Amino acid sequence: MADMQSGYEHLYNALLPALIGTDILAATGSLDNCLISCYAMLVMDDELSSVIMRTIEGSEVSEDTLALDVIEEIVETKEAFLGHKHTRKHLRAGALWIPPIGDRSTYDNWAINKMKVEDKARQRAKELLAIHEVVPIEPEADAEIDEILKKALKESTN
Repeated sequence: MADMQSGYEHLYNALLPALIGTDILAATGSLDNCLISCYAMLVMDDELSSVIMRTIEGSEVSEDTLALDVIEEIVETKEAFLGHKHTRKHLRAGALWIPPIGDRSTYDNWAINKMKVEDKARQRAKELLAIHEVVPIEPEADAEIDEILKKALKESTN
């Protein structure tokens, strides 16, 4: 079942290999030791992949990103960091990871629908399946695939 447990298991099983440099991970959207494919889990894995990519890309450390001058200015003026032009610039440039289906609203806003992330994933999967259009394969590529398959079949029977 695509739920919190499968979510943290998939995150753990993908994050560790990603941190050591693995660039291709398998089993996306799978459950029960890869015996089941699950569209909701596929949507959840897409979100997990985005946070993993954000994690391994790291953070730039420079005079601009440390913003000591901005901190000093904010302390002196007692203004809010979120209202500062520097903060807005870096937030808009991607300094803050925003989950595609995760909910970062207040509890009061969340309590209106009370949708768990796995519920949102199921809903998003249904939406994607409803609007998806299969792009037909080019005839040349189809013919090339047929040739590769014929050659492989011939080699396997020899």
